[in-house]
Amino acid sequence: MKRSLATPESVTVEFAGSPLPMYMFDAATRRFMAVNDAALAYFGYDRRLFLTLKLEDIRPREERARLLKGLPKLRRGERPAGVWRHLKSGGEVADVEVTVQPVASADGRPAFLTIVKDVTAERRLERELAATKRLLTSVLEGVPDYISSFDRAGRILFINKNVPGYGVADAVGRKVYEFLRRSSPALWRRMIAQVFRTGRAVTFETEGVGLDGSPTRYQNRLAPVRDAGRLVSAVCVTTDITATNLQTVNLRESERALRLSDQRLSAILDGAADIVFTLDPKGRLTFVNRPEGRAGVGKPLFPVLDPAARKPWRRALAQVLRAGKVAPFETYYTEPKTGLGVWYLNRLSPLRDGGKIVGAVAIASDLTARKKLESDLIASESYWRDLLAQSPDFVIVLDRAQRIQYINRLAKGFVLEQVIGTSGNAYLAPESQIEARRANERVLRTGKPETIEVHGLGDRGKLFWYSSRVAPLRRGGRIDGLVVVSRDITEEKTLRSRFESVFKSSRDAIDYLALDGTLLEVNPAYEKLTGYARAEVVNRKRMFEMSPPEYHHLDKAAIAKIIRTGEPVEFEKEYLRKDGTRVPVNLTTFVVRGPTGKTEGFAAIIKDITERRRLEREILEAGAREQAKLGRDLHDSLGQTITGMSLLAKGLRSRLARRGAPEAKEALRLAELSSHAVSQVRGMARGLLPAELQTAGLGEALQELAANAKELFGIRCALTCPKDLRIPDEAMAVQLYRIAQEAVHNAAKHARSPTGVRVRLSLSGRRLTLSILDDGVGIPSPARRGRGLGLGIMAHRAQMIDAELTLRRRPGGGTEVVCACSLPPLQRKP
Repeated sequence: MKRSLATPESVTVEFAGSPLPMYMFDAATRRFMAVNDAALAYFGYDRRLFLTLKLEDIRPREERARLLKGLPKLRRGERPAGVWRHLKSGGEVADVEVTVQPVASADGRPAFLTIVKDVTAERRLERELAATKRLLTSVLEGVPDYISSFDRAGRILFINKNVPGYGVADAVGRKVYEFLRRSSPALWRRMIAQVFRTGRAVTFETEGVGLDGSPTRYQNRLAPVRDAGRLVSAVCVTTDITATNLQTVNLRESERALRLSDQRLSAILDGAADIVFTLDPKGRLTFVNRPEGRAGVGKPLFPVLDPAARKPWRRALAQVLRAGKVAPFETYYTEPKTGLGVWYLNRLSPLRDGGKIVGAVAIASDLTARKKLESDLIASESYWRDLLAQSPDFVIVLDRAQRIQYINRLAKGFVLEQVIGTSGNAYLAPESQIEARRANERVLRTGKPETIEVHGLGDRGKLFWYSSRVAPLRRGGRIDGLVVVSRDITEEKTLRSRFESVFKSSRDAIDYLALDGTLLEVNPAYEKLTGYARAEVVNRKRMFEMSPPEYHHLDKAAIAKIIRTGEPVEFEKEYLRKDGTRVPVNLTTFVVRGPTGKTEGFAAIIKDITERRRLEREILEAGAREQAKLGRDLHDSLGQTITGMSLLAKGLRSRLARRGAPEAKEALRLAELSSHAVSQVRGMARGLLPAELQTAGLGEALQELAANAKELFGIRCALTCPKDLRIPDEAMAVQLYRIAQEAVHNAAKHARSPTGVRVRLSLSGRRLTLSILDDGVGIPSPARRGRGLGLGIMAHRAQMIDAELTLRRRPGGGTEVVCACSLPPLQRKP
């Protein structure tokens, strides 16, 4: 190009014949002075009309202010940078890059020569690529799994959501080891090094801490990311597998995703604008993506190339096989059918198998920028879609009309072409369609994510329950659609429904407690038992508030035992009704664990035993009455009869002795036996009906029991008891006496104690303790202990007065029976 032009009509051949659009304009007036044929064809003007225009006439209105502002800089020698917009004669606006050179006209006026390069297609594809990246980034934010990538040093290059304690922006650039707590940093370093060394994906499990601080187990799939055959980074999909063992499921999903990836890769390669093929070390074709080229598979490539292209191809192949590096180069090729020559940019990269180079992968691309951007767009979409395909959940993108635009995987029995473009709600059961539509509309309106449960179609058209998280999809700050991530919760929903049915219909009261004892849920039977409405107790009361203070130690002991053993605990206590009355209950308390096995709370099945207690008391009272009646009958009837027999025997003996009859001795023996029988009957009557228990109280009755133990049971018995102790509850006194009586009898029968039995009755505050101790052989272990009636009766009597009965083997030998209970206010003798 010459720097001086005499007139617009005297342009040189380089200007007029150039294939690039060019024009020259006056620096002062901005009027066009010359234009070449390529510019006239590009802008759509004839030469005469174009030369009447000014520089701003071929700019859109919004670009003119920018143009006028930049002209002074142009006159100062600065060059305009960036992309400008030009207006064609038909009103079409094009993106262009301009190259401006100062020139001088024939009369010496300053002018500028401009060369125009159209970049409209490139700009459009760049915008599409950016929009696609924003779309995929929004989609990944809705995926429940962690998806991240990092370099050889373990620095995070990308992550789709926050990690505990850090936001996405804070995490990028940091090393992944900074976020590891329970999992081993050494394991991560070894896995990353292995992926970059071998180029193969690895799967491993680690332990960490979730967003709520609880122990969490993760499955990590670490895979290499290549650019033109060069391993540039690693991508990792981290899935929380704490709630359910997903190892097998993930393996199957990974295999399915791999097959789907292969199918998609094949489909993408078949439709790619570039020519993709592979070569073995001898230069033979082993794969080509073009159908017309597949006939050459197995044959040498070089003979079909232009002679000038064979040498660069041979040199590049040798370099790739020797050094394992990518070899880019340009070649010229003549199309056999059209005879047209085409320039290609060829990228030859190593093809590896187990780290060994077994050939080369070649990509031949057209040199235009448009083709390059299209290739980048396809690669980007494939990259993100492959990541989403590894997720076990359904990831669905809906437009504002709630039509499906993308889905990461399909249930069995559905075809992708038949799903895309259809309404997302069409795959839901009728009862879920309204709820889903309203939730989608709220998210579109407010921009706030929501989680709902829906009944939808799954494999083979069967209905499953899904937990769906609906999040907004933004483009340019505007909500352009929705991202729906759905996880199958059918099994969980079924179990929950069955539990709720049992929970609500149970005749026994059931409550669910937090670890601190706060009531979290109660069933209708609980409301009926206590008189409280559900809203009055849930998240408002603790379990200790529902029981009298004297039973709090039982609650604490039960919880401690459950936590220690993990086994349910059954015990009896009393509940306080809303009206202040008490109700006796039997509780079966057990621990409730979460999906991770961690204790989340406690539950109890509560049975009202008021009627049972009444019947038991009536039975015991009836037994006591019968014993009293039997004692009176023995004393008043049989005792008197035997006494009469004794008197008659003594009279007979006197008469026989006066006569000198030898039968007098037998009559004397009969009189003695009758007297002894009278004593035994009176002792039995005292055992069945201790008069002291009704007159003097428990202490005097126990004193009488100890005094007659030798006669009644054949064993010595010593008593330690406060003299002035008086129990106002007669029923409690009777049951304690019977427990002591049974324990002394058992000791006489089984203990073989050389020192006899010691009975102790002590009082500490309102706590009364009755102990029966012996120095005998000791009670057998529970496994060897027989199912004796005596022990069961004692336990039952203790239960009737809300007492704790304990039987234990003493360390030095012998047995100790302890019965402890709480007394009503005691009265002392004056």
